[in-house]
Amino acid sequence: MYCEKLCTRSSRTSPASCTSCTEPNYCTVKWTGQYKNDVDCLKQDNCTAGYQLGLLDESWKDLNWEDFASAASLRLYLASLVDYSNERETYGAAHIRCKGGVVNGGKVQVVALPPRRIDRTGYKLYKDRVSFNIIILDDLSRDEFYSVYPQTVGKLEKINRDHTTQTEVLDFSMLQNLGSENNENLRALFTGYVAPPNDDGERLDEEDRVEEESKPGKDQELIFGYFSSKGYKTAVYDSGCWYKTSKLASLLNIKQNETRDIFEERLKLVGIQSVGTSRSTCIHPSSCCTQLNSVKLNFHSLTMHLKSFEQHRVPYLSVLFLNNKELENKELDKVLLEHVEESKKFKNTFTIITSAKSEGEYSSMPLFMIVPGRAKDVLIDIEWQGLVGNQDRLISHLDVYHTFRWMIKTKPSEMVGMKDLDVDLLEFNKKYMSSREGLIADISRQRQCKDLPRSGFGCLCRPEAQLLTINPTIQLLGVFGCENIEDGRLCGCNTLAVVSATKEQYPGDDMHINLATIELENGLGTRSAVQINVNKQTMKIKISSIASNLDCGGDLSKDDDILDHIDEKMVEPGIKKSIESLYTENEVECFFLVESSTAGLSVVQLVNSCTAEIRVKLEFRVENVFYMRTDTNVAKFNESQP
Repeated sequence: MYCEKLCTRSSRTSPASCTSCTEPNYCTVKWTGQYKNDVDCLKQDNCTAGYQLGLLDESWKDLNWEDFASAASLRLYLASLVDYSNERETYGAAHIRCKGGVVNGGKVQVVALPPRRIDRTGYKLYKDRVSFNIIILDDLSRDEFYSVYPQTVGKLEKINRDHTTQTEVLDFSMLQNLGSENNENLRALFTGYVAPPNDDGERLDEEDRVEEESKPGKDQELIFGYFSSKGYKTAVYDSGCWYKTSKLASLLNIKQNETRDIFEERLKLVGIQSVGTSRSTCIHPSSCCTQLNSVKLNFHSLTMHLKSFEQHRVPYLSVLFLNNKELENKELDKVLLEHVEESKKFKNTFTIITSAKSEGEYSSMPLFMIVPGRAKDVLIDIEWQGLVGNQDRLISHLDVYHTFRWMIKTKPSEMVGMKDLDVDLLEFNKKYMSSREGLIADISRQRQCKDLPRSGFGCLCRPEAQLLTINPTIQLLGVFGCENIEDGRLCGCNTLAVVSATKEQYPGDDMHINLATIELENGLGTRSAVQINVNKQTMKIKISSIASNLDCGGDLSKDDDILDHIDEKMVEPGIKKSIESLYTENEVECFFLVESSTAGLSVVQLVNSCTAEIRVKLEFRVENVFYMRTDTNVAKFNESQP
């Protein structure tokens, strides 16, 4: 049975536009190749007190400023910084402003500085290897990419129509989102592994995962160390601050306000040799404009370094993270367009554009590969045809990971890393790895959702669907799902009636079960549609909202009589309800256990309006049921029920 692509379900809105994001232009630095630089600084009439140039200090959290009386003296100093005989550490960027810090609204120009001379020692053996340049947007589906970046999409399509160039663009249309909570896709891309459930049957949450993976030996799983050991230069650029919140910090398990020493130690452990101009993102107040300027800075610095690596035939693996959610679409479209145009000049480089996640499991993530002719030549014809043929196959970032490793062209014995000796990984690969060759090998059209390590039920393939009879069990299940989506707020879920219910299923022995997809309405235009799934291995429920226009009134007021709200709930025919008081505060009952039940289904809810912190432990003693819980709400289902 083939995987038929499902129509995308999306309700995303575009980010707000930035206004007046023009950066002052005090100086320009142009890298002309062969280690030659043109530096020019223009006199600014409003900089009457002079200029200041700042470089990052040793903590990477502040700037050391130096004063200059004129634009000419500033130019001379800046020219000395980019001279290849100068050994002063600049961390890739110089910050320039008018002296006093208030002229031009206090705006600062951040100038990307050209790369220093590359040490070619030991790189002669690797001059014919292909390089990889990976651009990763934060949260974006493939359909959204086509919608919000029309200029970039137009350029990608034009490259394929241009018969005067040997560059080709591959567009993979079914890149499955493995999960959106714990960087599942990035871990698949950079480690070839997505953590299985723990001993309790649940995946580690972010805090526990950080603690587990910070143990000795865990960090080496990132692919950068493997590439570095094979003679590659490695670099990661991030538009987020390294000691606050960023994708790089998450990958390195860096906590907020960590020290520079720990950050550097983690970089060395995982094999990341450079972070380019990423450090500069911490210096200036975060805003829409500073985010955009930071992205432009990183792209400018990255492009100069890639040109230098290409010129000296040094293989590299570079990654640039983009926080597109905080950037204006038109501006980012221009930046991406320019980089796509530049990527055609990187003759030995595969340029990949993708995202860290999409809006949901039903939305394909983007995956574009820009392949110049010389980079394509490292593949034999059957390998290239494998890449081309897999553009419409169901894939994940796991396949991209194995593609990278295979294309290094190491000996077969070297393709097995130390982690491959791990029993869990061997079992994981046996179940989820289609081929060690990744996307170069032909991926079967019969690949199904069960063959990918998804964190939820949703998938890009079209499931089989059957209508369910609307009965008290389905009604109670729909209200249960609606109330959990709305976090228990007074949204009127109990006033809605089920108007349709379906059950979906993917072929094969899938780990995820869809109990029901239920649509509720009140006949007055208010509706809510929820999907309720359960993981067979963890027995944990997951509720997703498909659509809702409920008007929620917020949390329950502490001054209201909670019993009034509990008693106001409608009880449908065939549904029983019991209320038990669990706690009294200042002689007022404020904490209750409410159980609604019908044939085959019981929903237990804890309703609280107490001001004091209360801890409660629920124990059940029943047979022939399995339990699913979400926060404080518990549902138990007979095995014979949907």
